[in-house]
Amino acid sequence: MSNSSAASQSDVETQPLVDVEQSLDTRGTMQGVPGSGREKAEMAIWMVVWMLVSAVVVIYNKWVFTAGGFPYPLALTSMHMIACFVVFGSIRKFAPQDIRLAIMPDADVEMSWPAYFKNYVSISFFYAGTLGTGNLAYLFSSVPFIQMMKPMNCVFASLACFACGVESPTWSHMIIVCVIALGVVTATHHDGQFSMTGCLLQMCSSISEGCRLGLMQMATTKGLKLDPVSTVYNFSFASAVLLSCATFKLEWPLDFSRLISPWVLVINCILAILLNVIVATVIKKTSAVIFTLSGIVKDIMLIVASSFVFSTTITITMLFGYLISVVGLMMFKAYKDNMKVFQEHGFLSGMSFAIQSAKQKS
Repeated sequence: MSNSSAASQSDVETQPLVDVEQSLDTRGTMQGVPGSGREKAEMAIWMVVWMLVSAVVVIYNKWVFTAGGFPYPLALTSMHMIACFVVFGSIRKFAPQDIRLAIMPDADVEMSWPAYFKNYVSISFFYAGTLGTGNLAYLFSSVPFIQMMKPMNCVFASLACFACGVESPTWSHMIIVCVIALGVVTATHHDGQFSMTGCLLQMCSSISEGCRLGLMQMATTKGLKLDPVSTVYNFSFASAVLLSCATFKLEWPLDFSRLISPWVLVINCILAILLNVIVATVIKKTSAVIFTLSGIVKDIMLIVASSFVFSTTITITMLFGYLISVVGLMMFKAYKDNMKVFQEHGFLSGMSFAIQSAKQKS
């Protein structure tokens, strides 16, 4: 998962926001919330590893596109998908059962070709669009700029869910969406390194991600729900084909003469695969709330780290705008967790209830 997979699953990071109830078991208790000190320590270690690897992958990708000498985001992303398909497919077919089920719990779930084409090919189109345009955006814009635009994923995910009919719009929902959009606009429109091309590409990535999440939620309501690694495996082949076609159309022929070393691409693909496995493990070991909030912390770390690595200026206005969008994301999480209260009593009463509930839990 390059930005690939971080944006990819994410930003699996957005999936708990769209499907919060996935973290509840049949008794209504939170899954993945550890009880013992050892479990808490293990969870914290996995969270730190995920945040570090995710940040390294995004910064590494940006470096590959510039100083690394391989300015071909579509080609690199298609390599990630091919690598994921080959490695996870090999695990699914040849790995011992204990290893296979540890990495891919739903590896043995059989799916007919009609079901695959119906449920996965259309989603793979948007998955490829998310990864391809998201990585292309890094050619034209800075990492902090792109990360500050990422909260727009929630806006387009909401619109896609409305269009698919899996959710009904409410005033509370629309207010929160407007808060997120306001934060993104404030954070990005004063950026000294603003690029309209980069902005439009990231907007296309957010729209594709929103459509993907909407279709995923619609498919999930019909019983299609696999573990994250198995899901990436099922998406990877069709996405690789689509991204390869885009590579031949837009980037071919590839010039390898400026590539510092072939190992740059090999290590990049290994990190992409590793990040998919780490994300799957973190989702399994944590709750939706923890994962979502940690994703916000990870993005802030990435913005700060990339500003130092690439000498990118971050203004107070950008930080203020991003803070607004982060508040909007937290409001969105509160809305999804207490949707009935918001629907029955409105935005202000719903937020008051959510805040009081959070205080009681703490």
